[in-house]
Amino acid sequence: MVLLLSNSVLAAAANIQGQLAQLKKERLELAQTRHALENQLGGLNRQLRVLDQAWVKAKQALDAVQKEERSVRSKVTALKKKIQQLTTTIHTIKERMQQESSAVWRQAGRSPSWLDVLAGTPVTEIPHRQYMLASVVKQQQYDRTKLQNSIKNLQVAQATLQDKQQALTQLRQQKKQVAQIAKQQLRAKRNLARKVRSNVHLKKDRDATLALQQKGLIGLLKRIEHQIEARKKAAKKHGKPDKKGRVVIPIPYNITGNIRKHRGNIPWPLRGKLVAHYGARLDQNRPKLKGVLIAPASNSKRGRKVRAIANGVVRYADWFGGFGLMMIVEHGGGVMSIYAHNDAMYKKIGDRVKAGDIVSDAGSTGWIERVRLYFEMRVSGHVTNPEKWCRG
Repeated sequence: MVLLLSNSVLAAAANIQGQLAQLKKERLELAQTRHALENQLGGLNRQLRVLDQAWVKAKQALDAVQKEERSVRSKVTALKKKIQQLTTTIHTIKERMQQESSAVWRQAGRSPSWLDVLAGTPVTEIPHRQYMLASVVKQQQYDRTKLQNSIKNLQVAQATLQDKQQALTQLRQQKKQVAQIAKQQLRAKRNLARKVRSNVHLKKDRDATLALQQKGLIGLLKRIEHQIEARKKAAKKHGKPDKKGRVVIPIPYNITGNIRKHRGNIPWPLRGKLVAHYGARLDQNRPKLKGVLIAPASNSKRGRKVRAIANGVVRYADWFGGFGLMMIVEHGGGVMSIYAHNDAMYKKIGDRVKAGDIVSDAGSTGWIERVRLYFEMRVSGHVTNPEKWCRG
């Protein structure tokens, strides 16, 4: 039994190692395809990529600082609420203890002095203690303990609040600095775009690279299709040892669900407005769009979330020419969806996604100046109009 279990563990470990090696090989192949495209696109596109990378890095830093600021601000709010509750509790306890002590002192014929109780005078030593009921004595002892604990907790909360407020002040200063850097990087990219628009030669260069990148995308998709076919063949040999006698289970290629059945009723990847339809030209000399451009309904971080249109597997997630940060998801049956111009991507090659999963943030990487999502669909490598697949 122990031997069988050991063999099972070893087989599982070998399987994982085999899958990781396969993924590494696929990533390397796709990177080589991307590098080949970059060499074709020339210096202008390399300059764009450098600016894109600097902008994305600055934006990520800004997002991180803003996230930390929100977290600290939330803690400050919670601490203020806690301090208010503790202050109210302390006031209530003091009032109740004062009223109880006053009642006892009045029956003793003396002026009330509840401070004696708080100062540490044992309740049992109060004059005419026979007038204090046992329940009152018990309540006084409980209240005194609760009062002391509340005062300690209040002091701790006040000290913590002071620390958090100082941290919040520092974060706000840091956010200003990081935001300034992000603005500078975005300005540099927009300056390049303006320079290209005003220079005839640069504009022709850009338009030529846009035509080349379409060919580059076709090459990338063919490479991905080749990898998918290789997985299918490996899956058919599942359980059969290789030449060295090892059994390596291939990475699953099957995808649950049939996207073709839902044609015409698939949700769009981004809530917003179509600002460029399939087949449109963004400029007279630029090639026709093989997909659509979507402007988010809201430019807030939440409003720019891009979601997978159906179940699938991420086959590409990296920078790709004028598309900027681009992701390709395979949905099975030869159907693939492409999401480009992202500012951030939350999935990597090999990740499985479900319909509606957040995969990226729409952005302005690549040859685009405003926040947009370029969305394209392919069936067996051929372009298809996304408007015929997505509803509304």
